[in-house]
Amino acid sequence: MIKIEDILDIPCKLLCEEDGTVISFDGVLTRKEQRIIFTGRTTDDTDSFHEKLDLTLYGEIDTTPITLLNSMIKSSSSRMYSKEHVVKIEASEIIIGRSHKCKEKDILVQKISTTIVALNYMFNGNFPVELVYNFSKENPALANFTYPPKLQALDVDGKLELYQTISMGRGINNAKITFIPCVDYTFTAPTSIRKAISKIASARNLFSFFSDYYLPLENLTFSDNQSKMIDFCDCSVYLNSFDNINTPDRPFLISTNDFFDDFDTVWKKWCDFYSSMYIPTLFYEVICNRSSRINGFLNFAQAIEIFSSHYRNEEATKLSIVDKWKSPRLKHRFKDIITFLNVFYNLAPDEIDNLAQTLSDARNFFTHYEKKTNYEIPSVQELFAASRVLHFMLLALVYRTISIKDSSIEKAAKMFSYGSLSRDIQVVLKKIDIAQHNSMFE
Repeated sequence: MIKIEDILDIPCKLLCEEDGTVISFDGVLTRKEQRIIFTGRTTDDTDSFHEKLDLTLYGEIDTTPITLLNSMIKSSSSRMYSKEHVVKIEASEIIIGRSHKCKEKDILVQKISTTIVALNYMFNGNFPVELVYNFSKENPALANFTYPPKLQALDVDGKLELYQTISMGRGINNAKITFIPCVDYTFTAPTSIRKAISKIASARNLFSFFSDYYLPLENLTFSDNQSKMIDFCDCSVYLNSFDNINTPDRPFLISTNDFFDDFDTVWKKWCDFYSSMYIPTLFYEVICNRSSRINGFLNFAQAIEIFSSHYRNEEATKLSIVDKWKSPRLKHRFKDIITFLNVFYNLAPDEIDNLAQTLSDARNFFTHYEKKTNYEIPSVQELFAASRVLHFMLLALVYRTISIKDSSIEKAAKMFSYGSLSRDIQVVLKKIDIAQHNSMFE
């Protein structure tokens, strides 16, 4: 499969058609500060194109069909007494393997696939290849393919498949077998490329909750109505954006062993949860390192408050009535959630109450900056501990919502943040003296 790097810095001719007017550009695709830019020259009039945000450029680069989708002219210049214009155009998506004149909504995808290297950690040691150590002349095989089964799930739009395959290569000094984790989605009916990318991104976001760290959308390929076979993804789409986020070499909190027999149920419940909540967006801001410290704490608190309002408002209301409130305060929402998850915390009733009150006070302070009587501003260590407590609380809520077993969540709790959860709770409850650390505002 041809990659974006294979078509950069090669002179080409691309066309753009809008409202019956066709412009021809001679130019080149280049990488500039992690973005792909097309720089082109034309003697055609470009004035009516400058306000467009969804231009489509199409043509070939060294015999490779290419489409620049949702493009816009970023800058334009011309020489005095010359009809030639030099424009810089940036596309949101670049399709390699197809030359489309149409807009993105008219590109109909039948199947879309991504290979995310970090997903190998989710397969939890169930390798697709078994090494053979007792090879001989009569039995010369060095490795056997194990034919790992695919995990499959259905929803209203089609079928999701998760599996591992391999690639092989050799050099003068070695031979190499690489494990490739694949996520495929086949649509019941052809759908727009935007919806197709959103569907595969939804699967990636589910697995991000299992990894608890950022997972890139890598190597996006698809088949469309021009493909000879639906199952063979013969063109690719490059998302022209860049997230400079490291993906750690770390096992997932939830592995395929934890949902192998229930993948269909997990996926259906995730689709329902994902389509109606902002929680994944708040979580994603944190694991992408766009939200940290106080903002990270507030994002987790907001996500849990939203979850409570949608899923456990009745339970939180009962607690508020006991305290003579008509509607739940944040403390009541935290208290209900902590009680709901207490199988993983093992807290006494007074500890649940104190933890709910402390987390509520901290959230309210950092939201409104109104200091209560006898209220202590959290130290840096206490804030970080509270953020980790809320972090796992959110993970556990999502895991339970999509039917991950409690035994798997208990295992995840021991792995989370290197097993610091119990200590973090004690720090928030001020039962551990953190060596007289100063307030973060001092």
